Amino acid sequence: MDVTSRRIHVPPPNSRRSPPESWSIPMSALLRKAHGDVLQLEDLPSVNEKHKSTVLMRGHKWKDEKRIIVSLVMKFWKTFALASFFRLCSIFADFGSILLLKYLIDATESSASLFTFFIISVLILFFILLKSVSFGIHTYLVSQDSTLVGVVLNSLIVKKSLSLSAASEIWTPAKVTKLVATHSEAISSALIFVHHSWASAIELTIVLIWIWETLGTQTILGVALVTVLFMSLNLVVTSYYRKFQKQQMVKREEKLDILKETLSSIEVIKVFTYEQAFIGRLLNARNSEMKYLRFTMLVNRLMHSFNTSAPFLVMMVSFTTYGILANIDDLRFEDAFVMIAIFNYMRRPLATILPSLQFLSNAFYSAARINAFLNFRQSPNLVPSSRASEKVGIHLENAYFSWDDSRDHLEDVNFEVNQGEVHSIIGLPGSGKTSLLFAILGELKVTKGLRKVSGKLGFVPYQPFVFAQTVKANILFGNPYEKPRYDAVVSACDLRKDIFAFPRCEATVVGEKVGREQVQTEKVQIQGFPLTETQKAQISLARCLYDDPEILVLDKPFATMDRATAKRIYQRLFADDGLLKSKTVVWATSNTDFAQRATKIHLFDGGKIVKSGSLDDVCHSEVFKELEKRHVEEHHPPPSLLESSSVRSKKKKTVMFEVEKASERKRQEVFPPVQSPWKNLYIYYIKCFSCQMLTCMVSFLIFRYFVQATTFFWLAYWLEPKSREAVCPGCTQFTFLQIFCILALTAVALNACAYYFSIIGNIRASKKMFHDVVEAIFRLPYVYFDENTRESILTIMTTNLDESDVVFPLYARFFIETVLNMLMIVAIVVANMPIYTIFVIAFALFYFFMLAKETLLTAYEEIDRLTRSRLAQLSAFRWLSFRLELVANLMIFSCLVMASICQAFGVLSAPRFALSVASILCLSDLVTSSLRILCHVETSAQAVDRVSQTENFPREQTYSEEKESEHWQPGSAIEVENLNVFLKKEKHVLKDVTMKIEAGEKVGMIGKYGAGKSSFIYSLVRMNNADDESIIRIDEIDISKYSTSELRTKITIVPQKLMVFSGTIRFNIDPLYQFADSDLWLALEAVHLKRFVQDLPKGLDQEITEADLSLEQRQQINVCRGLLRTGCQIYVFDQSMEFMGQSLRHLLNETIQEMLRPTTVISITEDLEDVADADRVAVFDEGCLVCLDTPQIVAQLNAEAEKTL
Repeated sequence: MDVTSRRIHVPPPNSRRSPPESWSIPMSALLRKAHGDVLQLEDLPSVNEKHKSTVLMRGHKWKDEKRIIVSLVMKFWKTFALASFFRLCSIFADFGSILLLKYLIDATESSASLFTFFIISVLILFFILLKSVSFGIHTYLVSQDSTLVGVVLNSLIVKKSLSLSAASEIWTPAKVTKLVATHSEAISSALIFVHHSWASAIELTIVLIWIWETLGTQTILGVALVTVLFMSLNLVVTSYYRKFQKQQMVKREEKLDILKETLSSIEVIKVFTYEQAFIGRLLNARNSEMKYLRFTMLVNRLMHSFNTSAPFLVMMVSFTTYGILANIDDLRFEDAFVMIAIFNYMRRPLATILPSLQFLSNAFYSAARINAFLNFRQSPNLVPSSRASEKVGIHLENAYFSWDDSRDHLEDVNFEVNQGEVHSIIGLPGSGKTSLLFAILGELKVTKGLRKVSGKLGFVPYQPFVFAQTVKANILFGNPYEKPRYDAVVSACDLRKDIFAFPRCEATVVGEKVGREQVQTEKVQIQGFPLTETQKAQISLARCLYDDPEILVLDKPFATMDRATAKRIYQRLFADDGLLKSKTVVWATSNTDFAQRATKIHLFDGGKIVKSGSLDDVCHSEVFKELEKRHVEEHHPPPSLLESSSVRSKKKKTVMFEVEKASERKRQEVFPPVQSPWKNLYIYYIKCFSCQMLTCMVSFLIFRYFVQATTFFWLAYWLEPKSREAVCPGCTQFTFLQIFCILALTAVALNACAYYFSIIGNIRASKKMFHDVVEAIFRLPYVYFDENTRESILTIMTTNLDESDVVFPLYARFFIETVLNMLMIVAIVVANMPIYTIFVIAFALFYFFMLAKETLLTAYEEIDRLTRSRLAQLSAFRWLSFRLELVANLMIFSCLVMASICQAFGVLSAPRFALSVASILCLSDLVTSSLRILCHVETSAQAVDRVSQTENFPREQTYSEEKESEHWQPGSAIEVENLNVFLKKEKHVLKDVTMKIEAGEKVGMIGKYGAGKSSFIYSLVRMNNADDESIIRIDEIDISKYSTSELRTKITIVPQKLMVFSGTIRFNIDPLYQFADSDLWLALEAVHLKRFVQDLPKGLDQEITEADLSLEQRQQINVCRGLLRTGCQIYVFDQSMEFMGQSLRHLLNETIQEMLRPTTVISITEDLEDVADADRVAVFDEGCLVCLDTPQIVAQLNAEAEKTL
């Protein structure tokens, strides 16, 4: 089971430890089901019609794309204003409850009756309930708008992306994806902080006025100065934070690019044993990211530490200023403790200032990026395109085309295709064939000349793409189903036999990461049915044919098909009665055999059409012969290379090249056996975080809240003359003031120390978790990658690790702080009130933690699918939050009543009564916040859980039972008995294969796509699922006794997959940096790529990407990696020359035969002519070894066998 789909199973209700049924608050049917079962998307209420993306886009004209923020405000101003109204109601309700608290404390001095206390307590309850309802409505409206803003932004981005052409190098698919995944989310998430910003300003203004009315002008000046300094510091720190965060995001993108490239090329990395090189790349990229992540954490945590201490500092400054400028005895205790409630209230606006500024800063940056995208205008065609005449399908006259504004990539193109004609474009790799096709499609800018196209266009790309849908849906691609047309297309593309071979025929789901399904209450990741390259190309072609375009533009559609299938499809399409008999077709090809039925042939070279005419005219022209001659000269092996290789082949140390260092590189030590993973994810994180750091952090937080509680008690003693004389007889006002300041500053210092240790532990945990994940992934067997989606691993290394780095420790720290703060308030209340008050608090906490937490957590886990799920999630969250706040408010009311009773009967003194009621008033927010944060902790803990589960991943054998030097010979013999290989433990890809290859023998393997050839050679290096009864011996030693790294070091496989790493030429052919430059040049010379590299500005150190090389050059790089490997006894070439020209293929085969003469060589191909010089040829069909004999005997097989080939 895929670890990324792991979830916590919710037990049935009767298994939960919950309060008695009579205690439970009635729940809706939806949340009752969520409490004990798994919610499906169908269970959620449907989306309101006005909230659908089509209605949102239709209901507003998005013309002002230059300022997307203004457009969004104009769209959502009504709900924004309504949410603001309810936020104002909650603010005034909050201050109304504080004002009533003042009257309640004043009642103690006037010896009011118990009924007066009760009435005031009921009014306080009314105001805090009003605050809960108003704030709940506000939160729901803002969250709903946030969701809808994301819908609108994503719709605008998708709509704009569909209008971009392939020539857009500024806005690549990766950047557009980031706009949807990151920037639109940043804007929608920042909406709540817009409300926080203006609300915080109003709240702070009211607080300052209240302080001025209570403590006087002198005190308010000090408080205002501290507040201004605090906000200025926040602004300065935010600018630095944004700077560090921007640099961190750049480094994160670099790491993500390396990670994606690594996962996409894992087959090549495994085959060539490049693991250590790419582990080093990833760790270096992570270290660069961590450097800036450390700064952002330091700035953020220290400022948050100051934010949480800010109310305490303001209180200290206020009372100290009042004590210095006036007599402290003049301050009434009721005013002092109301001020404590005011200072506690300041915690929320002050705590939201920094996050609001950060989120708004990120939102404005994201808005600028989205504005740049929405307002991006590709360079317009200097000469506008127009429609051709009815008889002419395509007309290009003296046309110049460009991918960008740097230069013209196609020059002086004169090209005309009449309706119903078939034109074929041929030429050397990189000559401009594909560029011409994109120019016809309108994806290239016309800089000069004329372009006319008449009719609907259809395009088949060279690299076929299969969507994560059924086979039928891939072919229909949104078009209505018409059985006659569908059957004709399936038959023409030779798909009928393949469709009936699929598990569910045309309803079989193909592609990767198609979704999730429910299996015994566990969600498992599904991967589509695997397709061969031929089948992918057939489906891609069928998709275009079913769309029924008038003009078909085909880019080497048969290049990835096996030749037998390609010939059959070619006949069915281009025969006199073929499917394309009346269509206009333009296509590029490298095989002139498929150009026989073309109306006209165009020879391309250097971005120009150098010759046009019939096939015979073009092939017998001087221009064609000159190009062919130039191609042969560029790829002809120099004599010096063959001489050098013949001498080097006699040495035992290498096959062809010398290693840079004289001594052989030692194999890495065997890793010890893997221990069992931690059973508890929290224990795993604590181990990564460091127990010492956690102990220090929690200890400092405990001491901080202890000192803070002591400060409040000290203030109570200070303001009560009797207590003051009892605690410190004869102490002056200055002494009390000194102790008060010392206690306050000590609490601030302890809080800063706690945050410092949290930063150190967080950095340590981030480094260790990333290192563990990278090590675990690179030690995974290749079978895991073959049977599971790359996206699951990518999710672990991006989303899950990011949450483990930031979200989980953030909420975990918030939860610890909130709980400690709540315990401090409870301790103050318990210390001042009778013991039976504890029962009220205990009951409320029992109810919260036994019922509410689990219900909310279940809703968090299950309700999370786009707009429908998000709106349902908001409703569920507000439903539960209101009930939690109701219980907390009733608990506050009970405490107020009991405190009033205690004070009325003389159990509590007036200052202690004031301290108790002032402290208990903020308990409601703390209780509900602690529960929300706890649910966030447990939700984000799933990311840590997925990271920790990488320790359970299967691992390749890293130790060898045989000594390396005793058994490996220069040319090794291979013996295979009863080899059975399964794909996903279901599909039987190799069936009872038995064969023996002698040492130094040259063996060819042929068969159609999916016959099992690649599965056989991957079995030699243990990269697939061979059953336990299969036996493979090399030089009479079972390969199970060798480590996988040793096997792949001694057996070189040049895979079929083409992969160019982002980096230099040197890194592409030698990622481990083992060889000297002379060896690298010899290898490039061997694959006839030396001249190309020499012509590059920086030679071996030239940075390249996959787009910089043609298919032929990519294959040359691929073969170069294999030939460069030293000390190998077996070489395997898995269709490694498939996209090379015939002449280059012939020359490279001769070079390989000469250089690898003493070694065992296996060549996989689909053409018998390519292995005509082999000692023997193995024929595979449907996983079975059909024949193993000389090429001459295989060539004389009967008609049935030839049909199989």
